[in-house]
Amino acid sequence: MTKIKYAVFLTIMCTPVLLFGQSGASLGLGGFTAISRGVDAVYWNPANLAFMEQGQANFQMKLFSLTIGTGNNSFSFNLINKYIGDGESIYLTEDDKKDILNLIADQGLVFDVSGKASVLSFAYKNWGFGIETHVYGNFSIPRDLYKNILFKIGQESYDYSVDGGGCGVTKMKFSYGMNLIDDIILELPLLKHTIFKQVSGGVSVSYLQGIGYSQITKGTALLTISDFGILPKAEFEARTATLGSGLGVDFGFSSYTNNHWKIGMLFENVLGYIRWHRDAKVAAASLDLGVKPLFIIGEGQLSDLDFDSVTSDTSYAIGGFSTRLPFNFRMALARDFGKYLINFELGHVDQASQVALGGRIKFGFFHLLGSMGRQMNNFQWNAAFALDFNKFYFDLGVSSRSGLTLGDTKGLFLGTSIKFGI
Repeated sequence: MTKIKYAVFLTIMCTPVLLFGQSGASLGLGGFTAISRGVDAVYWNPANLAFMEQGQANFQMKLFSLTIGTGNNSFSFNLINKYIGDGESIYLTEDDKKDILNLIADQGLVFDVSGKASVLSFAYKNWGFGIETHVYGNFSIPRDLYKNILFKIGQESYDYSVDGGGCGVTKMKFSYGMNLIDDIILELPLLKHTIFKQVSGGVSVSYLQGIGYSQITKGTALLTISDFGILPKAEFEARTATLGSGLGVDFGFSSYTNNHWKIGMLFENVLGYIRWHRDAKVAAASLDLGVKPLFIIGEGQLSDLDFDSVTSDTSYAIGGFSTRLPFNFRMALARDFGKYLINFELGHVDQASQVALGGRIKFGFFHLLGSMGRQMNNFQWNAAFALDFNKFYFDLGVSSRSGLTLGDTKGLFLGTSIKFGI
């Protein structure tokens, strides 16, 4: 089983959580799809490279940016402390057990971790370049396993199937944005006398370097208990690889109006694939006792089984395989009054919907940002501050899943970045 344990370990270590941010400020605001400018546009919306804010440097360099975090979909620290405490003396009532089980989603207890990092990215006028590494993944523990721990095992069917996967990808991204149309006037009920000063389009082309991949392609484990005995059945298969390469293409559109509105839209991974070619392997295992239930003890039952004949465990190399990056869509609407800004983000990212509403207040060089959003069936609370000296910029942000305090959170995420302008 060593090969199987190795595959599962890789899957857990690649373990996705959705991160709104690529820096502290974008994490705190809930997204930069409409308002990103300069080097931030390389990662958020290449169409915004066509726009220059007043006082913005022609050349910007981001020394680094980082977002990282981990969490789960069910339990906070306070909930764990409520039911488990210090772990020395645990007593759960029947109601406690029901409450704990109800906290776990049908897909099980999902743990996730994610990180994004970029170094030495830059933008000059309409052009941009960036290098970003993204590591993400998730792993689920089946709900029925907790049901068995909390309650007695009865005569019914249990599903212990697992799911998970993840990978690491480095993107070397070249971006360009250009103005498409000037001064479009719309006379609509909600947009009377609105002039779209500029409408821009942008494209990013990325060389993708895969730096580790693992995915459970089959994770079925079933157990049926009846008067006739027990009938287990399991089938596991995972693909792993260490290196790969591919290509990614993103398209963006953006605009701003005469009455302070900013609009952005991004289609990410319109083309996005990685061909995994090094150390590509498949690990598989199975347990199949047929269709006749067996008793645990007794003549001719489980004790007499030759387990080598009903189990298998294998690992073999394959020539390589391709994976498709998930198609992501984001759109945003912001109103920028200078000192104050309101921002709304909506998207479908990493095969899950997300939404966020936030704002920013400027006190000279000190900016304060905050937002709330919803993703992975949990509310997300975000806050950040930024120091903007025009030629030097630093930010730091934090995001909490579900709860506003450390005790109530189901996941905690941090983001920060430093950039310069000339």
